[in-house]
Parts: sequence; C-alpha cells; structure tokens
Amino acid sequence: MFASFILGALAAWGAPQIEPQLKSQLARLLPDDDIPALEMRTITLAMALFVAACLASLLGSTSAVALTFGGLVGVLGPRGYQRYRMSKAPDYDA
Repeated sequence: MFASFILGALAAWGAPQIEPQLKSQLARLLPDDDIPALEMRTITLAMALFVAACLASLLGSTSAVALTFGGLVGVLGPRGYQRYRMSKAPDYDA
C-alpha cells in the first residue's frame, strides 16, 4: 500500500517533467490536432498514473486508493509547500 502511495506521488510530481516529450510525440501522431494546455496536462497526469498503476501491479501493491491519494499529494504538495514558504517570507513592498 505504501509503495502505491509513493508511486502515485512520484507520477504526479514527474508529470510536468515528461509533458514536453509527450507533447512532441502526440504532435507527431496527431499533426492536425492542437491540444489545449489544460487538456495536455490532464493527459500527461493520466498517463503517468497509468504507468504507476502498472508498476504497482508488478510490485504486488495494488491499492487504488493509496495510488490516487499519492497522486493527489504529488499534485498539491509542491503548491502547498510553495504557499507555506511564501507565508514565512514577509512582503515588504506591499
């Protein structure tokens, strides 16, 4: 179960890093279609979570709830951490 959580978090964290490569591959496969940015991010996250689910299945840790929760933490975690860091640093220009 913990492995599924970690795989989900890594997949969600790594999705923005693999988005440019996936976008170029999809542009070759679908040359006439222009995929909007939000849709591209969703496709990338879904594919990353699919790969994480396959790896979790191979490892014998098939908890879908843990994988989904890990993905949620991987998506929202960096934003929450950035917001926490910004709240500690006062803005003297305002």
